[in-house]
Amino acid sequence: MNHVSLSGASLVDEYIMVRSVHDDSEQMKQLFIQCWRDIRPVLTGKTACEPRIWAT
Repeated sequence: MNHVSLSGASLVDEYIMVRSVHDDSEQMKQLFIQCWRDIRPVLTGKTACEPRIWAT
């Protein structure tokens, strides 16, 4: 089975936008979490603790 996965990131004004199209929602969620973990400390100087809403 061929998997489709397209992702990209853009800086728009002061916002970083990460987009993804994937046929596996769990892999896409993990991509977004990894982006959060990598980018947040660099931009804010804060640790990347995941928001509680992501656990629901």
